[in-house]
Amino acid sequence: MSENILGLGTRLSERHTELLSSTVYKDEIDLFGDYEYLFSIGDLAHLLCLEKSKVYEKNKLIYIVKYLNKEINDRPNFSSSYSGNNGDFFSNRLKRLRNNNELGIDAELINCGRPRRESTNIAFTLLLKEKLLILSEEINLLAEVIAEKSIQSNKILFTDFTYWHSTQPSSFGHFLSSYLGGLDRQMKLLLSIYEIFDMSPAGAGSSNGTMLGLDREYHSRLLGFNDLINNTKDATWAIDSFCSISNWINLFSGMLCKMTEDFLTLCNDGFKVIQCADKHSRISVIMPHKKNPYQLSICRGKFLEISAKSHLYLSALAKSSGYPDSRHIFYKDLPRDIEELKNNIVMLRDVISLFKINEKESNKLAYNKNIYSADIAQELLLKYKITDREAHKILSDAITYSESQSKELNINCLNSILKTRDLPLLENEDFAKLTDPNYILSRRSEIGSANPEILLKNVRDKNVSIGSSLNKILKKRINLSYLNSEVKNFLLN
Repeated sequence: MSENILGLGTRLSERHTELLSSTVYKDEIDLFGDYEYLFSIGDLAHLLCLEKSKVYEKNKLIYIVKYLNKEINDRPNFSSSYSGNNGDFFSNRLKRLRNNNELGIDAELINCGRPRRESTNIAFTLLLKEKLLILSEEINLLAEVIAEKSIQSNKILFTDFTYWHSTQPSSFGHFLSSYLGGLDRQMKLLLSIYEIFDMSPAGAGSSNGTMLGLDREYHSRLLGFNDLINNTKDATWAIDSFCSISNWINLFSGMLCKMTEDFLTLCNDGFKVIQCADKHSRISVIMPHKKNPYQLSICRGKFLEISAKSHLYLSALAKSSGYPDSRHIFYKDLPRDIEELKNNIVMLRDVISLFKINEKESNKLAYNKNIYSADIAQELLLKYKITDREAHKILSDAITYSESQSKELNINCLNSILKTRDLPLLENEDFAKLTDPNYILSRRSEIGSANPEILLKNVRDKNVSIGSSLNKILKKRINLSYLNSEVKNFLLN
């Protein structure tokens, strides 16, 4: 039986090589092992299309329709009996169905008017839809943890950094909440990719349609897709939607890598602002004093690893259409990349939810007088109506002068420079306010600033936006209601 399915004795005189069977075919079997019901969905929809187009009468299709419908509902796993020696997943599946006493040769009806590539492509597309949906739920949970942590640390003083040099006073909550904007954008981007990806490739024949008169719009509705890929050749061989997913994974993994890198830096002895929970840490075998942020480091490495694969996927896009290798790259690795990305998001979320913020060390960073220079300069601009560059020069000279005396910026150094410019001197009270982090943050009035009240609103808004994207994605979960109703009508009438 397997020989017939593999074409032995017809166009082929010998079996595939052992290496092909044990690698490419086995990889595909391993991928779809738990998701054979997705093939059943595609096959069942195809059979209903054959009946609608009057290719076959109902009595010819009834047994295979009943059988596939049961497989979709029961979701048995047959992959343990599948072997690369019998070809790819489709060939193994067809062999199993043909060996079924209820079906016999009628099992081959699932292959009428379509190549094995279509069957696999439909199952793969449905598989990615489900995996991306689960991933989006995990992203939303990560955002919720960051939002909660941001609110908790809203009044813990901190400093912003560029080049890991202190810039201006801030709060640790504002630092954490900055990642919510990226998560929001990535969820919106994932939604847009999902909408492009949510298109049916079914009913295209080998590449330019069939003579069977199949209703592709009906087929698309049965499979729960939002639309169909219009051009049949495009539907058969296009892989750009897969590349869009891999590019997004690359982009998102890079963003998460940056986040973990920031946290790792704040864990080190130079800052001691973050302390990971013991269950996320490891000790040094040789240095008793060390407790390393191990899980955080693993996350960073995994995000880098996942991100690096996108270049391989893009190379497949440039190949001429009509070759299976451009697709096998995705079959083998893309679902695993999504799964690994999801797992690492779960690990990162766990670390963030439990790490402690050292308020003392964080506050200490906000009391370096030099980091108030930009705000003092802006105050001088407002007070004396001087230009921005002139105010900047005054503070630059004042800091240089204070450093020459091995001091941080102080009112005496600042007034010395103001005096040389024939400008009124600052009062001690004014300087004290302009170097008070709480006062400075309260003066922030812009949307998205570190002002504690504004930050709370921003966090809430981002949570709502991310949740909105998630809800839109959840609505795109595989919807079999139309297929179920059509099967019910088929079996009853």
